[in-house]
Amino acid sequence: MRSASPRKTNEQVRLSPIALFGASAPILILSAAIGLLFAGNVTAMRAVVALAGPPSSAVLILLIFGLYKAMRTDYEALPGSVRASLTAAH
Repeated sequence: MRSASPRKTNEQVRLSPIALFGASAPILILSAAIGLLFAGNVTAMRAVVALAGPPSSAVLILLIFGLYKAMRTDYEALPGSVRASLTAAH
């Protein structure tokens, strides 16, 4: 069975700045927290985690919203019979 939307080849796929930030931010936060923990400065570690939490949460919420939109678009592109069978399964 063919997909409703054509797949992109490797040459056509480009990462957006939000995706790059979303992938690199947790790694940077984790490395900063581990470094401060080994340095023995627990108060600074708490401050870094508290300051980095809200922006990371905002990025995650944006990624969840984008996933929802993509899934909704794919669902609406399905033929009616397939949608009916998916709905009837619940």
